[in-house]
Amino acid sequence: MFGYFFYTNKSRIKILTESSDEIVFMDILHSTYYNHFVSSLSDTFSFNWDKQTLVNYSLFITGGVKSIIEEWYQTDFLQSPEEITKQILNMLTPFLQAL
Repeated sequence: MFGYFFYTNKSRIKILTESSDEIVFMDILHSTYYNHFVSSLSDTFSFNWDKQTLVNYSLFITGGVKSIIEEWYQTDFLQSPEEITKQILNMLTPFLQAL
């Protein structure tokens, strides 16, 4: 489950973000997800789409995932990991189906 790692490690994440800038943590999160998405989309959809289109999709969905996690973090993990996972999947599904 997607949000489970963040939820079970929320105290560690808070310590990391309090000792350094929260923006740096979110930038690392963005970079990690972008690298994952650009690699996965290229491996899966390269026969249908050119590289730049896949990069654009990767940037777009990375921004969405990062925003959902960032809001979850800022609301002190108010929602359950299941709810966050559902939100992310609901956001990703139409775009991945469009590919």
